[in-house]
Amino acid sequence: MRLAALAFSTVLLSGCSWIGFGPQTGHPGQQHAQGGQYHAPQGQYGQQAQRGYQQQQQRRAGPCTITKVTQPAPPGCRPEQVTVALPQYGGGQQPGYSAQGYQQPSAGSYGAGYGGQVPTTRRSSLKTDVENRPYFRQRLRLNGSVGVERSMSGTAFNATDLAGLYNAATHTESFVEGTQAGGLVTTTDYGVSNVTPIAPSVSFSDLYGSAATLKGGAEYFVTPRTSLTADASYSAAAGRSGGGVTYEGDLTQVVSAQPYSDDGTGPTPNGAATTNATTLLNLPVARTAFEINDMQRFGLEVGARHYFKPAFNDHLERPITPFVGASAGAQHYNALEVSQHHDRLYLNEYWNSGRADTDLTYFRHSDTGASEVLEAGWVPSGAVNLGLEWQATPNGSIGFETGIRYEGPRAKTAGGETDANISIPLTLRGSIGF
Repeated sequence: MRLAALAFSTVLLSGCSWIGFGPQTGHPGQQHAQGGQYHAPQGQYGQQAQRGYQQQQQRRAGPCTITKVTQPAPPGCRPEQVTVALPQYGGGQQPGYSAQGYQQPSAGSYGAGYGGQVPTTRRSSLKTDVENRPYFRQRLRLNGSVGVERSMSGTAFNATDLAGLYNAATHTESFVEGTQAGGLVTTTDYGVSNVTPIAPSVSFSDLYGSAATLKGGAEYFVTPRTSLTADASYSAAAGRSGGGVTYEGDLTQVVSAQPYSDDGTGPTPNGAATTNATTLLNLPVARTAFEINDMQRFGLEVGARHYFKPAFNDHLERPITPFVGASAGAQHYNALEVSQHHDRLYLNEYWNSGRADTDLTYFRHSDTGASEVLEAGWVPSGAVNLGLEWQATPNGSIGFETGIRYEGPRAKTAGGETDANISIPLTLRGSIGF
C-alpha cells in the first residue's frame, strides 16, 4: 500500500512539472522565455509610437505649424501664419518609452485616463522665415546723393527794381507838318512821363524751375548711432521766361504852330508860336516779358545725424533705420540777370486812332539787354532733415531724406536785399563704409 502511494505521488509531480506548475528549471520553455522570444525588439514599438504622436500633434495644430524653429515655413503659408508647436507633458517627461519596448503609461505621464493632464502645446509667432543678418556701420563712410529742391517762399525782387529798364527819355516821338514858305510850320511832340511799373513781386520760385543738386561728402560715427557729416554740393536750375511788368505812364501831346511871312528877303517867323498840350493819364505804355539767366550754386556744409532703432527689424533681412539731421554752411550764387522783351506803344498812332483801347496793334516790339539785378556772392545756409536708411549690403546703404532748407538774403545791384529763401529738398543718398 505504501509502495502504491509513493508511485502515484511521483507520477503526479512529474505531470505538474510538465504542464507548467512547479519549478521551470531545465525545461525547454524556460530557454525560450529567457531568450526573449516573446519580448518586443528593443525600441521598436517606442519609436513608432513617438512618430505617431508627433504626427497627431501636427494634425491637431494645423497646416502652418512647425515643430522646430529651424524648420522652413510649410508650402502655402505666409511667414506671419507660421507658429512653432513645442509639446509639454503633465509629469514633465515624455510618455513611457523604454529601450525594451512600449510600456504602459504611468499616472502623470499624459491622458486624463491615466490620472495626468491632457498634453498642452506652447505656441509662439514666427514673424519671418528669413534670418535677420546683423550689420555694423563702419566708423567712416563716404556719401553721395542726388536730389531736387523747390523754393517755397521769399521775394527775389520787386518791379521797382526794374524801373530803369524802361527809359522814358528814349521813347519820344516828333512830327513836323507845313513849311516856312507855306507860312505855317506845325510841330507835334509825344512824350511819356511819370512811368510806374505795375507788377506783383517776383519770388524765387518765379525765377527758376526746380534745382537739381549733386552732393558728395563723408560721415564719421562718434557713437554707434550719432555721426558728424561734411558735404560739398553743386546745384543748377534753368531760368524761366515769361511774366514781366506792365509800365503805366502819362502820355502828353504838345502841338506847336509857328507862322511865317516873306517880305522879299525870305520866310521869317511872324510872331510867337502858339502851343497846345494835352495829357492822357495812366496809360499802359509798355508791356514786358522776363528772361532769367540760369542759376548755378556751390555749397559747403557741416552737420550731424542721429539714427534711431531700426524699424521692421523682425520682418526684413536688412533693417530700415529712421534718422534726423541738421547742417549749416554757406552757398555761393552767380549773378541774377534779367532781360526784358518790350512791346512799346506807338504814341502817334495810338493818339490818332481814337484811343479806344491799347491793343497790341499800336505796339512795337523791342528787346533790352541783360541787366544785373542780384549780385553774385555767398549767403548763409542751413537745413533740418529726416529720412529712412536701408542697409542694402553689409557695407552699403541707401537713404531717402527730405526737410526744410534756409538761405539768407542776397544783395541787390540797385541796393538793398532780397528776402530769405525757404525751400524743400528731396534727396536720394548712397553710403559706403570703410
